[in-house]
Amino acid sequence: MSKKSLGTNALSKSRWPDFFVVGAPKCGTTSMYEYLSQHPDVYFPAFKEPHFFGSDLVWRKRVIPRYQALDEYLNAPECARLGDASVFYLYSARAAEEIYARNQNARIVVMIRNPLSMIPSLFHQSIRTGDETHLRLTDAMDAEAQRRLGNIDVSLNNPGVMQQLYYSDVAKYSEQIERYIQVFGAEKVCVIEYSDFAHDPLTAVTQVASFLDLKPFLPTLEQHNKGRSVRSNNLWRFIKHPNPHLRGVWRTLLPSSFRRHVLTFADRLVFKARKSLEITPEEQRRIADLYAGDVSILEKLIGLDLSHWHADFKAATDSSASVE
Repeated sequence: MSKKSLGTNALSKSRWPDFFVVGAPKCGTTSMYEYLSQHPDVYFPAFKEPHFFGSDLVWRKRVIPRYQALDEYLNAPECARLGDASVFYLYSARAAEEIYARNQNARIVVMIRNPLSMIPSLFHQSIRTGDETHLRLTDAMDAEAQRRLGNIDVSLNNPGVMQQLYYSDVAKYSEQIERYIQVFGAEKVCVIEYSDFAHDPLTAVTQVASFLDLKPFLPTLEQHNKGRSVRSNNLWRFIKHPNPHLRGVWRTLLPSSFRRHVLTFADRLVFKARKSLEITPEEQRRIADLYAGDVSILEKLIGLDLSHWHADFKAATDSSASVE
């Protein structure tokens, strides 16, 4: 029997996750994953984002094969609540129905963030991970049309989905969340707003734990997945995507322990802590124009007061207009 069929058989015999942290990216999902992982009755795979569902996602390269994704749960305690924190399930047009087909009682946790900070954060992460070739957000957004047509200008050797680079769509929360509400019902969808979570993570985690019918607990709280900036994009891309011959020599001649030390040093050399996101007034206005209408729909859909988002959009628009 092939390795692939073994994995598929294992999936058919395993339990499906009980709850899903479906996204969005750069909205605190890593911290929520880390906090919920501390609950004695919760089991997450060590690999945070298996992305078993979402058959419409376009992968440049998968981190782990899809047929192995749920094998990660085979060793979970029988009484544990199983979680899956894959952030592009929210973007996917198919993931909600695919999850429902496997577990109609699944609970869905959504985390959202003001697009004016979320989009730049995702863009900077894409640069940091070597996914993005453009250094200006406007250029990257202009490149989306060609990327959608299959004119790929990024490395196909870097794991991830192309949708990560579709900045104009990734924060359209209203249509994304509505899919889950239509499929599962509003009572099975919990939405956490990022600024509330960042300001008072314990209250947000307690809210999610209650939503998941977990007993109260007190997690150790610290910020995860902190933003960083790249000092030299050319140096980082050379490290991330070296010449194939050079990569072969590197792996053949140097022991893995030495390679890890070199990469750790390179990480410190290339990256610096990011105090604030660099975004021009024109880029701010472009994001505000894209998402202002969506946020108005979102407020009514989820019943959250997002007036501070609207205020930020207005300030972005006014600031951009004042410099023209």
